[in-house]
Amino acid sequence: MGENFTLDAVPQVMTAKDEAFKQEKKGQKDRIGLCWFPTDEEGEWDRSRVQFKFEQVYYIKEHGYVIWTEEIEEVMGEPPKARAGTVVCQYDTNKKGEVTEPFEYEVKPWFLNGQKVDALKEHNTDKPLHKVDLVVKCTGPNYASMEFFPKSESFWQLKAEKEVLSKARIVARKLKIARKVSTDDVREMLGIEVAASTIGGSGSVDEEEFDDMLDDE
Repeated sequence: MGENFTLDAVPQVMTAKDEAFKQEKKGQKDRIGLCWFPTDEEGEWDRSRVQFKFEQVYYIKEHGYVIWTEEIEEVMGEPPKARAGTVVCQYDTNKKGEVTEPFEYEVKPWFLNGQKVDALKEHNTDKPLHKVDLVVKCTGPNYASMEFFPKSESFWQLKAEKEVLSKARIVARKLKIARKVSTDDVREMLGIEVAASTIGGSGSVDEEEFDDMLDDE
């Protein structure tokens, strides 16, 4: 089962269907604001820190991310990797990453690996990310590497707070880091022959589609 966390308590493992926020070319700049928060005892969002969710996963080419199990690890023959997800407000910007007028935005899931979480954690110490936006610059091909530049304010909180929070709740409820599959499913994905007696077993497959998830390791 996935675990929620905030940047002041990143799980140890991290240190080692909506369109998701992603960058596709080197030099691309975007401005985003993190807008998912932990729930307090009264069921309200605790706006003092941003929230993430993570799973230990495997990426299987042409099939996307699948959730780790001990049995799947035996099939894969290697340890899983950590993958996190959160919710962001992405603004319409110009090529410099500057917010344009009229003010427009989209609320999206954002998936990232442990290295990116570590970078965000460092920035969160100086400029808490529940208060400010980030300019994100793609520094490598295929979404492989990014640089983060915290700003001094949060546009969504200044201009559309109620609306963004409402949309963020919906995206957060649907947020899935990977899909749950059986070991036989994994064998089939890998092209490994599955014994006839095991087909139709108890393992179930989540029907959610993850075609828009990129391998960001």
